[in-house]
Amino acid sequence: MLYIDIMTIPKIVLPPSGICHITCAVISRPEKESFEHAHAFAEVFWVADGTAFQSLNGNAHKIETGDIFFLRPHVDSHRLFARSGKTATIVNLAFGEDVLAELSERYFPGVDDHWRSVSGERVVLNEVQLRLLHNAISTLGANPNSRLLLDRFMLELFCMVGERLDDPLSGLPKWLAEACREMRTPGNFSQGSSRLAELAGRSHEHTSRALKKHYGLTPGEYVNQLRMEYAASELLLTTRGIADIAFDCGFESLSRFYALFKVKHGVSPRRYRLAHGLAMGLVESRRS
Repeated sequence: MLYIDIMTIPKIVLPPSGICHITCAVISRPEKESFEHAHAFAEVFWVADGTAFQSLNGNAHKIETGDIFFLRPHVDSHRLFARSGKTATIVNLAFGEDVLAELSERYFPGVDDHWRSVSGERVVLNEVQLRLLHNAISTLGANPNSRLLLDRFMLELFCMVGERLDDPLSGLPKWLAEACREMRTPGNFSQGSSRLAELAGRSHEHTSRALKKHYGLTPGEYVNQLRMEYAASELLLTTRGIADIAFDCGFESLSRFYALFKVKHGVSPRRYRLAHGLAMGLVESRRS
């Protein structure tokens, strides 16, 4: 995929040729140099890395790593821009409105404007889903004229979006939900439950009571849940050593990491990697 500056795209954007069109763009220009635009084709894009801003149908908001957006042809207009010297990298997939109509009719019959329904709320993909999405778009990018691969990608994406819309964090108080989402990065959950209270701007006791009430977990339990999800993705999608992954998660004791992983996933980290990695063709030997 080609890295470009988002502002080099012409103001009048023609529908992409072929089945679909994929680009990777860096958002770096300031707001005064951005422009509002719409498309004659369906578009989905997500933030692969960094922070920027988007004005969508006149409403400006910050966009961050993991945020994903669905834009309707002829209806939605937006512009992307940077502030305070920060930049973001986005991955964009565009395809014809006829493809969108066929997908909607085939998989969501009787649902009026499914594309609108999935774009109606802020959707944030977690790190595991973001990696899987990058792998899927790379596969599609190798053959962007394959309708089969496009359909496969879209179905996987719809399943991911469905999971995120069911995210129980949506029922938490805003201050707590935002802190919990920020905790999903290794730099935060590796610091333990005290980091959650810092991000929330509340005392540890207040944060603990609120999380237990609204989410059913203590801060320690929530942190370990995030750690185990991250560890599983690293085992599946990389060849890094198990000890390195454990220390990245914030564990000083390898035996503690092994014990929690087995409780969460039912097998040891090594067996998990062999079973799932081999099944997906990602592990070539019995390393780690």
